[in-house]
Amino acid sequence: MKWQIRLEVEIYGEPDDIEALLDRAMDDLVNTGVEDPSIGAALGTGATEIEFVVDSDSLEGAHKSA
Repeated sequence: MKWQIRLEVEIYGEPDDIEALLDRAMDDLVNTGVEDPSIGAALGTGATEIEFVVDSDSLEGAHKSA
């Protein structure tokens, strides 16, 4: 079963630092093999959405994978 995970977070810092952090986060998502990773952010405010899909037989397993 596939589970779509969506995280809404607020990151504090300078826009360039936030962008660099999110670039590294996307690299990590791609390297872990999750499906359909995406990251969107308003760099001025730090409001960020991170989404991806994991395979798991249960909600608990999906949380652990996430």
